[in-house]
Amino acid sequence: MKVLIMLIITNDIRHIRNMGAINQGICTVKRLMNKSFPIHEDK
Repeated sequence: MKVLIMLIITNDIRHIRNMGAINQGICTVKRLMNKSFPIHEDK
């Protein structure tokens, strides 16, 4: 049972890291969009 829990936890950490990478990608895309179109200023 402990092994199963550990696997689930590591899976969750991996998933969270993937989400962070996706969020970073979205942020960089937004930044590029703001650079090319500085009309709408969104922080």
